[in-house]
Amino acid sequence: MTTRGGEVVSNYIVDATDVGAGNDKWTSTTVQTWTVPAGKRWWFIGGSVKNSADATVTVDIYDKAGKVMLGVCSIAAPGAGVRVQYPDSDIGYVHRPIPLDEGMAVKLTMGAVQGAAAEATCVVLQM
Repeated sequence: MTTRGGEVVSNYIVDATDVGAGNDKWTSTTVQTWTVPAGKRWWFIGGSVKNSADATVTVDIYDKAGKVMLGVCSIAAPGAGVRVQYPDSDIGYVHRPIPLDEGMAVKLTMGAVQGAAAEATCVVLQM
């Protein structure tokens, strides 16, 4: 979610029924990327994902040059229709919030093409 003066103005959510963060639908891609806008800073909190087709899920943070900076999580295929949170609090090695500067990105990758029931969220505090 993003905030302006403490007021929620949007939620970064992607599903197959609308264009998502990357202007792609789940049926045409297995990757969703959320990029910090110019002049902004994000405090990355986490998110959730629900598969429509059973698939592994990885979430990574990329620097401005497009290189992996931090592996947030790798989730074994949880089953179709199962919602999982990331990073998984049981893992305990990723401390939040994580500061991200403009041009950095959170990228969620599914191991298989998803259909209409898939969803993903990316929760951030935007400054």
